Amino acid sequence: MEMEMLTPIWISEVRCRHLTPQGQKSYRRACEKFRVVPSSAFLRQIQSSEMLLMHRSLGPQGTKALAVALVTNTSVLKLNLRDNWMEGMGGAAIAEMLKENCYITEVDLSDNNLGDRGADAVADMLQRNSTLVEISLSGNDFTDEAAERLSQALTVNTRLQHLDLSHNALAERAGSADLRQTRRGPGNVPTLHQ
Repeated sequence: MEMEMLTPIWISEVRCRHLTPQGQKSYRRACEKFRVVPSSAFLRQIQSSEMLLMHRSLGPQGTKALAVALVTNTSVLKLNLRDNWMEGMGGAAIAEMLKENCYITEVDLSDNNLGDRGADAVADMLQRNSTLVEISLSGNDFTDEAAERLSQALTVNTRLQHLDLSHNALAERAGSADLRQTRRGPGNVPTLHQ
């Protein structure tokens, strides 16, 4: 199976078929589809308000399977996927999920090698998501192009309070000109770490 993208259409199909309230069936089926071993840590935490899956080596395919189950999950409010080597494809899957999930308010995608492809997907998601208040994107090899896209997204997103872009390949002009110039009105400027 080639690296196919997780699309909203596929997410909708899975959501409608045999979905348990906890999302365990949809997760197991997604794991079969993407040919990955289900994460026992994910299954244990699927009903928790905070999901901690750092350093699990999920990779792009494992991240896509996880995203399928989280689309309709109403329990998880904080999602930590730090250091799972999800790359741009996995980051795009999480971004697609966050367009639909209106319960998750904090996400840590640090150290996942998202690159500019992942940054584009996150920027697109930020323009549509109205529930995230905090996102950490530290250490993802973002460039100035990524900063420009994220800056555009922040002009639309009025909910985000904290954005961590530290340890990326952003030039000085990205921090001073693009992101720091993003203003959304009095008292509505996100905290930026770079």
